[in-house]
Amino acid sequence: MDTKRCSRCKETKSLDAFYRNRSKKQGRECYCKSCRKEYNRQPHRRAAAVRAVMKHRRTEKGREQHRKANAKYYRSEKGKRRKLAGTKRYQRNHRTETLAHRAVAEAVKKGIIPSIDTQICGRCGDPAAHYHHNSYAPAKWLHLSPVCERCHRIIHRRGLRAKSIVKPT
Repeated sequence: MDTKRCSRCKETKSLDAFYRNRSKKQGRECYCKSCRKEYNRQPHRRAAAVRAVMKHRRTEKGREQHRKANAKYYRSEKGKRRKLAGTKRYQRNHRTETLAHRAVAEAVKKGIIPSIDTQICGRCGDPAAHYHHNSYAPAKWLHLSPVCERCHRIIHRRGLRAKSIVKPT
């Protein structure tokens, strides 16, 4: 059984007592699990670690690493199961929204409403990327506003109503 010495408590322990870390020489953290937990409980340490991770993710290299890690995870069996479970949970908890989105997809397929690719944003005039529902009432599922991605985020953050309603033909 391989062992390793903790850099904090100076005790020699089995490798199972250390968290995995592929970037390290032995593939394990330098602190044992108990020392790492104690270290992370210190609020200023935890906040500094979170700030460092978030700062890295704002860089181009960090975004790319995060994107690759997510892509790899969601290609794995565990990732596929988690994504499917999350999708099912969302659909169960947001039944009317899910049905509204399906109704829009069906209406576009049948030619009842135009494809989003042919629309412009009703707020800023850029090419539209999404249809926004002002209401999820079944009678208004196809009363939509074409919006670009940026405006759609703004509408949802601020709880605004979108302009330029596209009604079915």
